[in-house]
Amino acid sequence: MNEPENTFDLHPNVKNALIHPQKGMEMRGWLKKNPDKALHFRGETGETMMHWAFLSDSVFASDLLQVGLSFEDKDNLGRTPFDWLTDRLFGAILSKKTNLSKGGQERLLRQSMDLFFALWGLGARPSDGISSGKIWLSAGAFETIPLFVDAYGADNWLPEGATLLHALVLSPNTPKRALLASDTSRFVDINKKDIAGRTPLWYVTDTWLKHEDKRSNMVSLAHLFLRLGANKDIKDEKNFGPLDIITFDQNNQDMLNVLIGGEKTGAIVSL
Repeated sequence: MNEPENTFDLHPNVKNALIHPQKGMEMRGWLKKNPDKALHFRGETGETMMHWAFLSDSVFASDLLQVGLSFEDKDNLGRTPFDWLTDRLFGAILSKKTNLSKGGQERLLRQSMDLFFALWGLGARPSDGISSGKIWLSAGAFETIPLFVDAYGADNWLPEGATLLHALVLSPNTPKRALLASDTSRFVDINKKDIAGRTPLWYVTDTWLKHEDKRSNMVSLAHLFLRLGANKDIKDEKNFGPLDIITFDQNNQDMLNVLIGGEKTGAIVSL
């Protein structure tokens, strides 16, 4: 991001702390003397100091809240500070244009989750809860999802009324996904259909069919869903069920074995 323009002069140390609030001793000292300037600061996209604080320092965000800045203030594009945090997560991890290494992505994900929990605890919320939740889910920030579900529910996580269990099919493959799926199945019907009649297991087999690089993951997820009570015989509105879908590929033995025998074998899930 470029340095924000402002309508008043900032000392270089203060301006640097605004952009990198983890160096925020100067920022907090300046804030105590200049609360009115903090209230009126606007950057190049109309953002407030709160937007910048959401990228790296929840304590500074709390200080700004005490001064009178709001978590709800929007930039010129209608984005709140929480949206900035979510947008950065998307750009760094999910965007095809990301230039971060895997290690860099993992560090940013951990920092973003730390900020998420601190800011959520202060009362900050995204402007669009489910849309934001889908980004955090897709980035693998599974620990944040129960808070989204508690605030916004487990429905409509994909188009056409699909649930969080449907959305988990497309989320990163880690043991935390299995744990979240197990927890979610306690209050969301594993066989709930979207408006096209498709269950989470239907999505598993459809993803297995269309993405060969994800087949091993989908086989493991099918094991898990079956153990959670998924019904392989439920068909969608076009009369296609999981068993029908996998027949479109003759090399279907691995998934076929799971769907036919997984319920009986009680196979151990290894995600």
